[in-house]
Amino acid sequence: MAAFFFSFLLCLFGAPVLFAQPAAAAVDMTKLDETFKQEVEAHQLYTRRYETILLGLGSLRQVPGDEEKLRQALKLGKNLRDLNNNIQAAQRQQLGLINRINQLSDSKELLPQQESYVNHYLQKLRELGNEQNTIMNTLRRKSRELQKFILDVPPPKSFVNKLGIKMILQGQTTHAFYVSEQPVKQAEFAAMVAFKKNDQKPDEPLPQSAHMGNVNLEQAEEFCRTLSRYEGFTYRMPEQRELSMLQTRQYLPEIAVWSRSKWTPNWREEEAQKRFACFLYTIWDPSKLLGDNYAEDALAGELKNANYAQLGFIVITAARTGKQLRMQRLQAELLED
Repeated sequence: MAAFFFSFLLCLFGAPVLFAQPAAAAVDMTKLDETFKQEVEAHQLYTRRYETILLGLGSLRQVPGDEEKLRQALKLGKNLRDLNNNIQAAQRQQLGLINRINQLSDSKELLPQQESYVNHYLQKLRELGNEQNTIMNTLRRKSRELQKFILDVPPPKSFVNKLGIKMILQGQTTHAFYVSEQPVKQAEFAAMVAFKKNDQKPDEPLPQSAHMGNVNLEQAEEFCRTLSRYEGFTYRMPEQRELSMLQTRQYLPEIAVWSRSKWTPNWREEEAQKRFACFLYTIWDPSKLLGDNYAEDALAGELKNANYAQLGFIVITAARTGKQLRMQRLQAELLED
C-alpha cells in the first residue's frame, strides 16, 4: 500500500503540472510530500524493530542459563525503551506536520484537487498515529512483563565481593541468603580494620591467611558494619535459625563461629541470664573444637566477650545482594557495547 501511495505521489508531483498553481503553494506541497514520505519510511523501520523485539521476548525463556537470560532481557529492555522514545519523537514531528497541513488547507490558493490530496495526507497521518499508539501500548505492557521476568530470574549461585570473599547461596525463594564460603580470614579482618580507621582501601587481591580467631562478638559485628559500608550492601552475623539451615545443608565451617542470636535453650537458663544481667550468645561448633558439652545441633551459649583461638565468624547477606551485583555488572557490559 505504501509503495502504491509513493507511486501515486510520484505521478502527482513528478509529472508535468496540469493546472496553474502559485509558486509558494507548489513549494509547500513538494516539501509536504517529502516530509510525509520520510515519516512513512521511519514508521516502517519502527514496525520492523517492534516485530524483532516481540520475537526476542517470545523466545526469552528458551535462552539457556539464567545469566544469559538476564543479559538478553536487559538488551531487549534497552531496545524497547529506545523504540518507544523514537516513536514519541516521531509523533511530535507528525503533530508539527499536521499543523503545517492544516495551515496549507486553509489557504485559498489551493485548487479542489489539491485539497483532496491534503485531506488524504491527514487521513494517512491519523492512521500512522493510531498504529503507533497501538505499538506503544503494547510496548508498555511488554515492559511490565519484562520487568517481572527480570525479577523472577533466580539469584546467582555464588559471587565474589569487592573484598574478595566468596559468597555461596543457601536456601530458596524468600528464605535464601548468601554465606561466606569460609570463616572470615585474618587478612580480610585486618583490611576492614584499616578501612574503618582511615578509609584505606585494601590491596587486591588480599594475601592468603588463616581464619580469624580470638575474636569476640562485638569485634565480629563491627567487622560486618564496616564491610557493609565498604561493599555498599548489608552484611551481618547469622541468626540461630540460619545456622540450623546451614547445618541441614551440610555447610560445616572448620572452626566454631558466632551467631547474633541470644542463647535461650530453656527457661531456667533464660531466667538466670535476666536475673544476673549476663546474657549468652549462640555459637555454633560443628567440629566440637571448644569441647563436647554441646547439644546434638552443636549449638551452645557464650558470653559476647568470649575469646578463643578456634572461635571466629562467618558473614551473610541477602539474596538480593547477588542479584543486584549481577545486574550492575550486566548493565555496565551493556553500556560498553
